[in-house]
Amino acid sequence: MSNELVKKEPRELATITSNELLTTYAPNHIKRELRRCTTVAKAMSAPMPKLRDLVSTIGERAVEAYLKLWLIDLNNILDLKKPLSEAQIDDLAFRICDKYRTLNIAEINLVFNRAKNGECGGILDRVHVPTVMSWFNDFFNERCNVAAEQSYQNHVQAKSAFSHLDRTIDRRVAFLETAKTKHDKETTRAETKKRVANAQKQIKQDTKTQGQ
Repeated sequence: MSNELVKKEPRELATITSNELLTTYAPNHIKRELRRCTTVAKAMSAPMPKLRDLVSTIGERAVEAYLKLWLIDLNNILDLKKPLSEAQIDDLAFRICDKYRTLNIAEINLVFNRAKNGECGGILDRVHVPTVMSWFNDFFNERCNVAAEQSYQNHVQAKSAFSHLDRTIDRRVAFLETAKTKHDKETTRAETKKRVANAQKQIKQDTKTQGQ
């Protein structure tokens, strides 16, 4: 299995190895780059690799080791009387990697950042495995709602664009029909005028013949 992941960025392609994941994308380094990803929509669209892509390129164990950095950072920041134990950190890293592989690094950051900001309910002096997993579950449900809303808005915009196109086509069809009707009327008038002129000419010729 390759130990590299190619991640698209706005201007260039960056190659991520397992070592670089643990350093360049460590919580203390990446949080500044992601400071503006304060909503689910922004985090979803951030040019960051997803856990599933990392797993497929550098392996599950390497991704779990990376997630442990976030959990250790959480322990340090919250300064809990009873922090997460090593066994709990190992278990949480496995569970998050296993269940939420569709999340990208920006979304992982947002989940833990919300907890640090006190946006995940009151954290007293301890955090349990179910507590952390509930943060991810709530986030994932919100993420699904945001994705559904975005899909709906895209559908509405596409429908609106097609409706505008339909109206434009209808106007063009109406214009062509009007032009055709006008052309037909002008053609009819011209033909009628020609027939009248021919009839008048024929009458004159008949009158001249009779006079002779």
